[in-house]
Amino acid sequence: MSELITLEKLKQHFKVIKVEDTIVFLKLHRGQYIINVEMPFKANEKIASLLGHVLGDGCIKQGEENVYYTNKSKDLADEFRMLVKGLFGIYPNWNFNKEREFYEIYPPKTVARFLVLCGFPKGEKVKQALTIPEWIKNGSLNIKSAFIRALFDDEGTVINSKGNYVIGFSMNKKNFLLNAHKKFMEDIRGILLSLGISPNGLYERKQPYDSTSIGFNIYGRYNLMKFIETVGFTDNKKKGKLVQTINSYKTYGKGESKMRILDALKMGSVLRTKDLCRIVNRNRDVIWKNVHKLVEEGLVEKSVISKRGPIETVNWKLKNNINPNTKF
Repeated sequence: MSELITLEKLKQHFKVIKVEDTIVFLKLHRGQYIINVEMPFKANEKIASLLGHVLGDGCIKQGEENVYYTNKSKDLADEFRMLVKGLFGIYPNWNFNKEREFYEIYPPKTVARFLVLCGFPKGEKVKQALTIPEWIKNGSLNIKSAFIRALFDDEGTVINSKGNYVIGFSMNKKNFLLNAHKKFMEDIRGILLSLGISPNGLYERKQPYDSTSIGFNIYGRYNLMKFIETVGFTDNKKKGKLVQTINSYKTYGKGESKMRILDALKMGSVLRTKDLCRIVNRNRDVIWKNVHKLVEEGLVEKSVISKRGPIETVNWKLKNNINPNTKF
């Protein structure tokens, strides 16, 4: 994986105080705060999480005076501070705004400059086109999960939509930037799909001040289970609400048995019917019905081990031309 920023570029913008093994200590030429970073500085889960929070409830001031992050959740405020400490070896200043009841965190200008050099946006996000960097879109599943978790912790909600609880996600943008914003939101959907989570299509809602909200929802027990298994929430309130929502389902959602069979075959390579019954936690009739649908769809094939009269003992597996990493 390529570096997000090179030491040569850092030397152009910072004063190098010292180097200890792979750790470089930096400060601005006019500044008091010293940060330390590990070189080479490559994409990882911490920087992915930090980007998610900056795109969510955080920002970098236009003049790079500081990074600013605000949230009512102590869980998220603590996480943001620890991300800065883990990446830069410095605890950022913070404050609890009693009047507005939220936490405010201010990593210094040294951190702001470093993040901008790594491609983080600065200035008012609603007035600029945002993009998802390639190192996120093409990153590992852990990097993608860390980014989505932070972004959804800030901007996602667990809401009741027409009697069904869903994970909702939306962001506002000025109308003249709608096309770029749609691409940004589709990229987020694409990352979710790569994690095995299937959100619905985008919707648009007009907002005041010449802006529009674009968003999507994640429906169904299977998708909600996938979200909590592969992404999850750091915020305990959202996490608890999502777990409660999943537990409220008395039966599998539409198509969930079929999707769980596919998941099991991806992990187990070749499985018998009784194995699928145990893994998917459904009886033989349900497994038999759904696995035959998958055979008809060209996704699964069976091989007969033995046969007594009409009774067959079979193995099930993904068809040879199906990539196990494919998201259905």
